[in-house]
Amino acid sequence: MKQKTASKKEVSSLEEKNRLSLLVSNLLENYHYINIPSVSDVSKEFGVSPTKFNYFFKNLYGDNYYTYFLKHKLKYAEKMLKYGLTLKEVSGTLGYSHPTKFLMVFKKYYGLTTREFKKSVLE
Repeated sequence: MKQKTASKKEVSSLEEKNRLSLLVSNLLENYHYINIPSVSDVSKEFGVSPTKFNYFFKNLYGDNYYTYFLKHKLKYAEKMLKYGLTLKEVSGTLGYSHPTKFLMVFKKYYGLTTREFKKSVLE
């Protein structure tokens, strides 16, 4: 019985997925959710246009580049809040210039302020 070999396109796609997975892992490890490079910068490093990079990224991770890292940043914020850090501490750790900016993003994502979130966790 003949084994099916992967086409050049499938191999290329697999290689791109592996490269992208490695790139994302490195970004998460090295930037700790703060000052993640822009899509434009990362796509240059990846060797494709920003549009193509976002296409690959969304196909692999289900979200666009910005949303994916924002969700990770907010999950990290959630952990810090559960450990009792203040709004100012969390927002500063995540690289927000002002706690109010972080609070707006947090509330939009969770539908709760950080205070309401902490209260719900303690109940």
